Amino acid sequence: MAVTVTPTPASGDITAKSTVVKFDLAGLTLNDDTDYSATAYPTWTELRYYIAFVLDAVELGRSPEFGPNFEGEWQFNNYIFPEAGAWSVIVYNAATDATVKSQAVTVS
Repeated sequence: MAVTVTPTPASGDITAKSTVVKFDLAGLTLNDDTDYSATAYPTWTELRYYIAFVLDAVELGRSPEFGPNFEGEWQFNNYIFPEAGAWSVIVYNAATDATVKSQAVTVS
């Protein structure tokens, strides 16, 4: 399943410094299935993520590190964009800083 990042309100309906935005994430992988160990508990390493809010290649906000629920979902509430512009909302693997998903968001 592909990772999705859905802002509420939708991109284009967000006003800088005043609109409170909620982000729903889906399709995240719960565990690293490449490091299975029958002798360890848990048997797989939990994958952790964070969201970065980037404008013009500058990170201007970051979520706390999180792990998704068993359906691969997570919700980040209450982000207020500090400036108008074409933002990138980027989900990163917290262990490797690899980009998992980048979502464009327009803020007026």
